[in-house]
Amino acid sequence: MSVTETFGALYRFFEGFGLPVYAEGDAPARAKPPYITVRLVAPGWEQTAGFMVRLWYRGPRFDDAARMADAIGEAIGPGTVLSVEGGAVWLYRDAPFAQFMPFEADPMLKCVALRLKVQALVA
Repeated sequence: MSVTETFGALYRFFEGFGLPVYAEGDAPARAKPPYITVRLVAPGWEQTAGFMVRLWYRGPRFDDAARMADAIGEAIGPGTVLSVEGGAVWLYRDAPFAQFMPFEADPMLKCVALRLKVQALVA
């Protein structure tokens, strides 16, 4: 399984929630919330790697971001398998799963950081 296949599987999964998805640190300057950023990782065969997904929203409260975090958590469940050519990646929640991050400089900007793990599986 290649790095490209792992990244593609993660992108496809998170794009399924109807928001734009960007690599962490690669969101265009013109991107307006809501959107998702993913810190991309690619573990080797039968290895596990932790990573963060951030949900970015704009508004007075965390309600919309919290609902999206719940939807992603429900879709992952106890773990979900994402198929790739020659194998699969197992995506599951880490603990604590969700961390709410306010920004004092911009109180309308809301971010929920999701802690996840991914494991590369041999076909």
